[in-house]
Amino acid sequence: MKKELVKNQAAYNVTFNYNVVPASPVHSVVVLGDFNEWSMENGYVLKATKSGDFEGKFKIPAGREYHFRYLVNGERWANEKDADRYEASPRFPHIDNSVLSLPAVEEKVIIVKEPANKAAEKKEAAPKKEAVAKKAVKADDLTLIEGIGPKIAEILTAAGVSTFATLGSSKKGELTKLLTAAGSRYAMHDPATWAQQAKLAAAEKWDQLKKLQDELKGGKAK
Repeated sequence: MKKELVKNQAAYNVTFNYNVVPASPVHSVVVLGDFNEWSMENGYVLKATKSGDFEGKFKIPAGREYHFRYLVNGERWANEKDADRYEASPRFPHIDNSVLSLPAVEEKVIIVKEPANKAAEKKEAAPKKEAVAKKAVKADDLTLIEGIGPKIAEILTAAGVSTFATLGSSKKGELTKLLTAAGSRYAMHDPATWAQQAKLAAAEKWDQLKKLQDELKGGKAK
């Protein structure tokens, strides 16, 4: 497994490589994990290489850790031998998952200088200054909200809903419109509790959030 930071993006290109043992024939390998909501529909399909192994490169958002495993031949699970570490599955504690750690990308403050002629024109009116670009608001990890996976988090962020505070002030109808516009596969999700969860996350009331999420299933009341 290899990780490469994508230039000018808060993401990594991750190359997954599954080594095949000659004694155990393999015809398909799919990577399933938190980054694709453990969904076969969104699964990362690896392609066979000349050496007989299976490999694939995929872009994954930075700033969090992901549990994942390989599904071999559609019936057998396997872990990555070069995983950053292994942790018990949140749903099946007796099973260990591979863990992929993608550190957050450091944001930079850009200094913008005025052209010399413009600066000269303003010299008499006011002291020369450098215009400092305002640092962008740091996005929150929306996948901490029950019912929101990496794909939906991307949809919300692209629509300007990138922080817990913004999500917490969003109306259910507004969120439903965003999901519907993204396609039928997302329209089926119910955002009824997302704002409530986001308000707790924004206030860093993690214990209350966990208690609420324990009462939910897929982001909806059980």
